[in-house]
Amino acid sequence: MIVMDWALLPHDLLYIISTKLADISDFIRFRAVCKSWQSSASPSDHAPRLPWILNNHGGLFVLANLKLCPSFSNKIYTIRVRHAYMMSLNGPSECYLLNTNKGKPISLLNPFTGNTIALPPLREEIRNLYPLNFVGNRLRSKDLLVVFGLKRHSFTFILGVTRLGDAEWLVIPLPGNIGTWVRGSFMYYKGHLFAHELSTGRTMVFDATSGKIVFTMRDTNRLDYNCDVKEYMVESDGKLLRIIKNIENNQVESF
Repeated sequence: MIVMDWALLPHDLLYIISTKLADISDFIRFRAVCKSWQSSASPSDHAPRLPWILNNHGGLFVLANLKLCPSFSNKIYTIRVRHAYMMSLNGPSECYLLNTNKGKPISLLNPFTGNTIALPPLREEIRNLYPLNFVGNRLRSKDLLVVFGLKRHSFTFILGVTRLGDAEWLVIPLPGNIGTWVRGSFMYYKGHLFAHELSTGRTMVFDATSGKIVFTMRDTNRLDYNCDVKEYMVESDGKLLRIIKNIENNQVESF
């Protein structure tokens, strides 16, 4: 009988295996096997095919405990991130979360590596700021960073667009009727804003540079929601997915 010492597997092989793990929870388990496996797979190298969702998004993390729902597996993982202390974080993500503490500069946080990236300030006061495109772990200067928010005084919905190294945001006003999608989901993808209205199943597609409606889609598969829900729109391998999170008694029941 041959007993295999898994800790002796070549690092090159372990690295290849780690890059095939689509679920961030599998990646965390992989790195927890032993020190050899941990050293072969850096958190900065992992790029999940589906983003993980921050379950308590938009809150103030006094104890820096983040609850993640990876790959919509109906499981919640709690990780302690000391870098997130007193941050107000938001958004599903492939890697970076958006930090929008009131009165402080906007920034990005990688909860696994602790890396933070400062972003330019917004000239106007924007509330309910939310990230629309999922920022991967290899953030480059040419990558667009897109947020969605509401001007506090004029109640105008806006897109904010910037790149690393820019001194300011490009702010694009959106049509006023977009406020009807408050219970739906939003996503930026290839120059367009997708806004889905949960109650009617209608998705409006806007040109991200002009804010004009390009076309409208209707969802033919209407679901009967018997509990509280939260909706997300995500991209995976070039396809757009609309994800419904069912919540009962403040617990995630299903995706």
